[in-house]
Amino acid sequence: MHKINMSPHIRDIPPNKPTRSLLPPFFTLTNSPILTLKLTINHHPTPPSINNPQPPHRLRTIDMTQHITKIKQRVRNRSDERADSTPQFRGEVVVFPQMVNETFGEDGCLALDADEERRVGTLSEEGEVGHMVKIAIAGGSGQIASEIIDVLISKGRHEILILSRKTHAPDARPGVTWAQTDYTSVTELTTLFQGVDVVLSFGAAHEDVGSVMQKALIDASIAAGVKRFAPNKWSISNFEEIPWYAEKGSTRAYLAEINKDKKVIEYTLFQPGFISDYIAPPNTSSKHIIPLEIPLDLPNRRAIVLEGVDPRITLTSVKDVAEAVARAVEYEGEWPLMSGIAGTTLRTSEFIKLGENIRGGKPWPVTTLKEADIRAGDIKSSWIPTMRANGLKEEQIEYFSKTVLTGFLLCGKHESWMVSDEWNHLLSDYKFEGIEEFLERTWGGRP
Repeated sequence: MHKINMSPHIRDIPPNKPTRSLLPPFFTLTNSPILTLKLTINHHPTPPSINNPQPPHRLRTIDMTQHITKIKQRVRNRSDERADSTPQFRGEVVVFPQMVNETFGEDGCLALDADEERRVGTLSEEGEVGHMVKIAIAGGSGQIASEIIDVLISKGRHEILILSRKTHAPDARPGVTWAQTDYTSVTELTTLFQGVDVVLSFGAAHEDVGSVMQKALIDASIAAGVKRFAPNKWSISNFEEIPWYAEKGSTRAYLAEINKDKKVIEYTLFQPGFISDYIAPPNTSSKHIIPLEIPLDLPNRRAIVLEGVDPRITLTSVKDVAEAVARAVEYEGEWPLMSGIAGTTLRTSEFIKLGENIRGGKPWPVTTLKEADIRAGDIKSSWIPTMRANGLKEEQIEYFSKTVLTGFLLCGKHESWMVSDEWNHLLSDYKFEGIEEFLERTWGGRP
């Protein structure tokens, strides 16, 4: 029987004083503001049985108001000098019960009967359900990573370690630290990952020849006992016809081989499809995403398509991706292997029609290219979306732009940009923004 002491004495512990000797290991204090008195626990709604050995978890919030009244009365009965103090928690409440049967003991404590100690719930200053997770982010200076980091920080309860090849000044944001690494030393990364719960990996796949960085991160995560790992997927469902993403496939195969005989590490492949913010006007939808030129050209009201192909594509806003990931790191169930995060899935022709309606109502000029021509490098179009990437010289940009256009069109044969929607179902209480709503918000009324 585990007990969480609810007495007023708790609030008098200095937040910077070590608490391990003062409180049970399933109760921790941090330097957070005073929080409201609601305790969230994770419990089984029904006990396990032969036919139902692992009942599903669910979160439940217990309003402690009545319990506190009883505590204060008991304290008064004991003539405690702090009888008129209102019990309040300073910091995050962390409890570990998997099987919970709450009772209120005669000694003024909330008793939790647990068969397994496991961190399952905390409180935030806003009263949001969740728990503290220590997260390491590789490639944390990238655009999508930066959006996710902002949302993780906003939760106010996580420890975030950002890895970077470059030195970084101390970060003033609460709970954030930076560490410099070149990602080649598994030993160094293993040391950095001590105590880490989740590793989220980003970084450009085409810059990681042989997936050296990804494999080192995976090996270090396993050696350090990291529970969960997410490789640098963050986009499409398959890599057919997209050569610059080939290393993502190598990383995926490496993880599958590691877990072939038994689960060595829990991992998932986050895939949101195409990030809608890349086609929004600058500074209208996100803080870090820089718009791209693509064959579905909203600014100039035109499109390039592949003859005979009308593929489905999933478009998801980066704010939804970041929120889904922030919730996923706290998710108590096992991560799905495929982690689709879907805003809207529609055909290319439907997107063009939607773009026409939002961008003035007039039909777009659509250039249709033949597969044989673009495979031969003969792109018969009056315009090509310009793709710029770090490190590319001006004379390389034209070749790279043609390569990206070719891949974008040919991968439509495999519907690579269409993804699944696992997290839409797992986060059924969260409303994902549809592409029509997104385009109306960012493009509506613009010339």
